[in-house]
Amino acid sequence: MCLNAIALISGGLDSALAAKIISRQGINVTGVTFLTPFMRPEVGGLAKNIGIDIRLIDISLEYLDLIRNPRFGFGKNLNPCIDCHIFMLRMTKDLMGDYNARFIISGEVLGQRPMSQNRAALKRIEQESGLEGLLLRPLSARLLSSTVPEREGWVERSRLFGFSGRSRKPQMELAERLGLSGFTQPAGGCLLTNPSAFY
Repeated sequence: MCLNAIALISGGLDSALAAKIISRQGINVTGVTFLTPFMRPEVGGLAKNIGIDIRLIDISLEYLDLIRNPRFGFGKNLNPCIDCHIFMLRMTKDLMGDYNARFIISGEVLGQRPMSQNRAALKRIEQESGLEGLLLRPLSARLLSSTVPEREGWVERSRLFGFSGRSRKPQMELAERLGLSGFTQPAGGCLLTNPSAFY
């Protein structure tokens, strides 16, 4: 029996790789891309390259409410990354029943962003989104606690990765091995992380 999962797809390298890694394990992956006034990636070509369907969901109005007063504050610029991740994961959790999905996939990498992807922040995001044990981060899974999909044998932990830190070289090498293309360049997605976008 084929299991279903939902992958958050930002249009960037990490989320595309995460979806591809799990899809290659025989899981039926559906991508979800959230559109905001600050991030509207083109993912049509990427969907074909990964080999999954991607659903576009515009959350502009809800997102504007979020950035007015983020509970966990802003990053270096106007980016409320922790609140953003929690918000999008909660919305994705609400979609799980529609797709009969057993778990959610994220492209987060341990230590890649100092505020939102340190070990404590990743744990908090998982807890606050109500997805404890059901949020799989394939790129750093081997450095994190095992999830339900791993413990239940739905995915093989040995075929996941232990990437950490800010370097994208391991991901770029993996993308080349998997023949993955069509993703946006690193740090090219959300305008809120760009200090010059509002001047």
